[in-house]
Amino acid sequence: MSTESEKQKRTSRTTKSNEGGARKRSANVGMGASLFEVSPEDVESLKDDELRELVARLCKATLIEAGLSATCVTWGGDQRERDGGIDVRVQLHDKDSLPDSRWLHWKSVGFQVKATEMRPAKIKKEMCPKGSLQSAIQELLQAGGAYIIAAHDSVADQRYKERVVAMRECAVGLLQDGNSGCVDYYDSRRLADWVSEYPTVVAWVHNKTQGGALHGWEPYGQWATSKRMPDGKYPPFLPDEKARFSDSRDSERTFINLIQGIERVREVLRKGIERVNEEDGKAVRDEKAVRLVGLSGVGKTRFVQALFEADVGSDALDQELAVYADAGRTLNPAPAIVLDRLISSKKQAILIVDNCSPTLHRELAEQLGEASGGARVGLLTVEYDIRTDTPNETQVFRLANGSLDLVERIVVEQFPGMSRVDARTIAEFSDGNSRVVIALASAAGQTGSLAGLSDEQLFDRLFWQRNEPNDALQRAARACSLVYSFDGGEQEQESEELKLLADLARMDVEEIYEHLADLRERGLLQERGKWRAVLPQAIANRLATQALERISNARIEQKIDGLASETGSWRMLRSFSRRLGYLHESEKAKQIVRKWLQSGGRLGQPDEEIGWSLYTELLTNVAPVDQQGVLSVIEHLIGLDQTRPVIEIGVNNSGQWLTGDDIDEGRVRLLALLRLLAYDASLFDRCLDVLLKFAVVEKDRQGSAGRIAESLFLVTLSGTLAKTDQRLRWLEKRLRSDDESVGSIACRCLWKALKSQDFRSEYNFEFGARKRDFGWEPTDEEKEDWYVRFIDLSVKAVEGALPVAPGIKNILAGRFRDLWAVAIKAGGVKDSLSRAVKSFAESGCEDGWKEGWVAIRETIFRDGKKMAEEDRNELKELEEVAGPRNPMSLLRVLLLGNHLGIVFSDAYDSSEREGDAVELAKKFGKDLAKSEPLSPEAARLVTEGGRYGDSAVQYALGKSMAVHAPDVEKIWDVLLEGFESWSEVERDATVLKGYLEGVFERDVMLFNRLLDGAMGRPSLVRYVPSLQSCAPLDDLGRDRLLALMNHPGVCAMDFWYGWGRRAGEPLSDGSYPDERLASVLLGLLRMKDGSFAAIQVLSQYVFKRNSRVDRRLSEVAYKVLEAVLLGMKEDNVERGRFDGLVYPVKRVIKFFLGPSAGVDVEDREIRARHIMQRLMDEVGPRLLFLVPNFDEILRAFCCVQGQVVLDFMVGDDDDGGEAEFRRFNLRKGGFYGDGDNPLKDLSVDTLIQWCQSKGKDRWTRAANTVPVIWPVTEDGAESRWQWSPLAVDLLDNAPNPCQVAEALVKRIHPDSLAGVTSQLLRERLPLLDRLSGMLGSECSEKMEGWRKELQHVIDEKRRREEQEAQQEAARQKEQARFE
Repeated sequence: MSTESEKQKRTSRTTKSNEGGARKRSANVGMGASLFEVSPEDVESLKDDELRELVARLCKATLIEAGLSATCVTWGGDQRERDGGIDVRVQLHDKDSLPDSRWLHWKSVGFQVKATEMRPAKIKKEMCPKGSLQSAIQELLQAGGAYIIAAHDSVADQRYKERVVAMRECAVGLLQDGNSGCVDYYDSRRLADWVSEYPTVVAWVHNKTQGGALHGWEPYGQWATSKRMPDGKYPPFLPDEKARFSDSRDSERTFINLIQGIERVREVLRKGIERVNEEDGKAVRDEKAVRLVGLSGVGKTRFVQALFEADVGSDALDQELAVYADAGRTLNPAPAIVLDRLISSKKQAILIVDNCSPTLHRELAEQLGEASGGARVGLLTVEYDIRTDTPNETQVFRLANGSLDLVERIVVEQFPGMSRVDARTIAEFSDGNSRVVIALASAAGQTGSLAGLSDEQLFDRLFWQRNEPNDALQRAARACSLVYSFDGGEQEQESEELKLLADLARMDVEEIYEHLADLRERGLLQERGKWRAVLPQAIANRLATQALERISNARIEQKIDGLASETGSWRMLRSFSRRLGYLHESEKAKQIVRKWLQSGGRLGQPDEEIGWSLYTELLTNVAPVDQQGVLSVIEHLIGLDQTRPVIEIGVNNSGQWLTGDDIDEGRVRLLALLRLLAYDASLFDRCLDVLLKFAVVEKDRQGSAGRIAESLFLVTLSGTLAKTDQRLRWLEKRLRSDDESVGSIACRCLWKALKSQDFRSEYNFEFGARKRDFGWEPTDEEKEDWYVRFIDLSVKAVEGALPVAPGIKNILAGRFRDLWAVAIKAGGVKDSLSRAVKSFAESGCEDGWKEGWVAIRETIFRDGKKMAEEDRNELKELEEVAGPRNPMSLLRVLLLGNHLGIVFSDAYDSSEREGDAVELAKKFGKDLAKSEPLSPEAARLVTEGGRYGDSAVQYALGKSMAVHAPDVEKIWDVLLEGFESWSEVERDATVLKGYLEGVFERDVMLFNRLLDGAMGRPSLVRYVPSLQSCAPLDDLGRDRLLALMNHPGVCAMDFWYGWGRRAGEPLSDGSYPDERLASVLLGLLRMKDGSFAAIQVLSQYVFKRNSRVDRRLSEVAYKVLEAVLLGMKEDNVERGRFDGLVYPVKRVIKFFLGPSAGVDVEDREIRARHIMQRLMDEVGPRLLFLVPNFDEILRAFCCVQGQVVLDFMVGDDDDGGEAEFRRFNLRKGGFYGDGDNPLKDLSVDTLIQWCQSKGKDRWTRAANTVPVIWPVTEDGAESRWQWSPLAVDLLDNAPNPCQVAEALVKRIHPDSLAGVTSQLLRERLPLLDRLSGMLGSECSEKMEGWRKELQHVIDEKRRREEQEAQQEAARQKEQARFE
């Protein structure tokens, strides 16, 4: 306490000294007159580069004083290098007036600056190095400019004249009458006189020379105490996107971003404060006094510095105008005297006083207001006491805390060794305060903690600000910091939580309430509704630590338990535990947590009273304080009967997480905690053992415990410091487990361990206030060792014939391609992969390593061309090693199906690869057929389902077998035995179907006999529709299908899924006569869900058909179409099947309601109207909602029956009710224009004919409904939007274009509000210009009104968006603080 008081007193004395200078200014005017002067000796003490900078600064100051741009001055480079005789150049623009200055009154001036004595001989040598005048000087004088030598020496009048004469002799012939060119010599005395005219330059000289009467005053420079970055530079200004700058004169206190704030302050400092004159009501500009307030550390000084930086915002203030001082230091003279001298100089300047107390600011503002010449001087004061009270003549701006992203970026840039996890945690603790961030990051490397604010001075500035220490306030703050948040009460209701905290602070509620108000005014207490929290967290953590030292643990727990007993609420306990989690360095916090974790303690085992969810939340909160203790408690819990539900009930039968249940919430939280505890290598094995007990219950459901266990085996982003040896040992033991579930989980961990790219994590890494990162980050050598060791572990497991061996072989095959990319750069990995390939191939005997062979082939195919020849050759050698060693093994690979033909072809084109695979399948079919007899093994292999096989390959295999079979029936019987050896879900009849097509081509009677036989086999009967479709449909086939429809083992879905020829082969090749197909379709319509199967059959039938169908089939097709559309509405099948129906329905509509149907135009229109009428009668105007994908179906109708669609969907009925609902849902206009409007496929001719066929209202109804706005997709287009062809033609053909135009204008603003922003509407404004161009002078007045109306909508929308964005940002920030 004494230390804090002493610091406060020292700051107070410094401030009072500076303020005292203000009160004495009238007695020190004479002293002030000499303050802003420099002596020749000051100038002579400058170094070469400093003297050159001085001349440049003087030129800039002179130009700024004259209202000219400082950019007219150029200078720089090494003074010792050849410069053509000119070091500093001033070149005014033609339109510029000459400055009213005795030092700089030429349009063009060149200065030669020398920090030496320049005698006449030396001058001649400098100007004429080779006997002739330097060209740069010659050009300057010829243009009527001035050449001036500025030197260190101080010369008397005679010597001055000698030097000028020497200069004129060098320039002989160029300074005759009529030439305005001039030469002159400025010695140190003349330069000192020039400097003394510009106080800001005087401050710069004094700062450089450490002389003169100005102590603590600086020109523009690095005022902010930023830490240098690793490259030695100071960090640039970071334009935080957060809106955190506000104006006290804004009644709504709207926050704007930093760039907007910088430009606002620049405007005030240039033009003054605008107010309304009470006498005449006119706007006037007052003095340029600005006050910037904000907590210490929010970036105020850096903000002020940025006002003068050209790369921040626009139109920066001139750096030469700045005079800066920190009032927290000893200043001589006092700020008031400096301001007095600046005013009396009548020069432009901006006085900046940092850490300026309210009293000092008030005196300076009054002094500026009283001075007649004050308009040329701006005043900017900066203060960290945010309760500052200021006079009316001052514009007060407030700077709030930065965003978390900004301060996190500060940590990352200034502390490159800090992990991103720690950087984020520190940012959250700092509450967006950059000073707190830097203090925490600096201390973290020494203490190992991220939470504690050990910087006493910074704490004093943030907590006490300019106020005297107050023990009661500090006691209140400490007590309130013990909890993360608390109920501060609302209106007249007293808060029980506040009573508890007041008792701990040894005061009554009214007293603590007053202290809370004080903390709120200081910006250290945040509110959200009735909730309160001490912030930043770094301050709260420090105060909480102090509170634990001063209040007994027993008293704290007694009060919190008492509140829970009285109110039944455990909120304060939860809030207290969360604070404890940040205090792992506090011995008192450790004592509390250890006591809680003891047997019989609060967290020794679950308490039925608080439930699993709260219990695990408390456990998670305090875990950073005692990690070992918490893990021991969890291990103990696993053996308790009451814990079994938490382990066993985490997922439902579908593997989905249950939510809202106390047990499940507790389970999820417990698993997340185990992952955080596993960060410590010493706890890794124990945490994984517990996770494993959870994971085995999840089995193959990929539940949470299994995913967490897997994540701990990533080589990077693992979240653990356990290294290769430790993780390898744990995994090897579990791979050897006899428990199938344990082995399965271990394999999943191995899969993650072999991952080598695209790393990401879905988990959090923050853990209280402990330092954390993303886990062990291995070097390149360590990564190589990692992959070598885990590949070798895989080989060891396979060679040991462990139960998990097949799974491990699949794992390495799945990772092979990525691992080979690693192997190319890491020889050890390549050797291990080679050993694995050879070992796995040997263990597979005749099969080799088929999965690996496919993986190797894929790697060669996809990456081979990019590899070095040596690497590619090595890979091809491995391909030979891994490949199948007999035909049956190769057949297995062929039917494996997940290789996309890569295994059997080097062709890049997918169709060519498939063709190569099909040809190989035909060869296999021939070989299998001729191998007497066909083995049961082969029959089982070719009829196995559940693969990702290529149906064309399987079909070709089956057909080839039939074509070459010596005994067709015998092979068929063997194939059926193989087919029936599989369970219902494991069968695949594709090979059988191909076989029967081959049989049909050899013997039609045998084909029919085999199919009839299939009708009598329970295993085959439901596949008969599919098998039948491999051959033309004759009368026997038709009758067979009709008979199947009465079979109890066959349903309509068997026709749906089974119908069709080989992929790509249509049924419309003449093999299915129209009349026979019509009979089959009528039969399907009598079955349950038969219409859905019938539409699929019809779609297949008309696929690629170019000829018309007969009338009977068309009549049946209309019945099918009507039944399907009505059936979709009635939801007779699962919703998921509707997506599969849309395309077939569209194809059938386009065919049978179009010219290919077997009926004339009138009949087609009648049928279309009948179907639409039935839909309207059954469904009503909500078709687009109640019939799935009806918008797509309607598009098909538009292609062939557009007039019908317009009659039913747009219609002639008046707006309102069903008509308006119908039209509104058609429009579907939104963010992407009218691209989703189902009428977009209407032809222009159809639309125009419809509008012309009946009353004039049709034109506007069409304009209100059809798609009129389309996005522009061409690159480089001037606008994103255009009028659609339908809209343009409506305008061109309408009898009253203005009415149509009015309807089109309304469409610019979409009906749907979703995604509609002011930006979208601004982008659509050019549509009005195009509309005006199409209309010409017609409707010009209306057009102007439409434009104004739309602009008003845009402005209002933008205003609401900004307001909502600010409110949402504030809400999210507050929510994050209190959660």
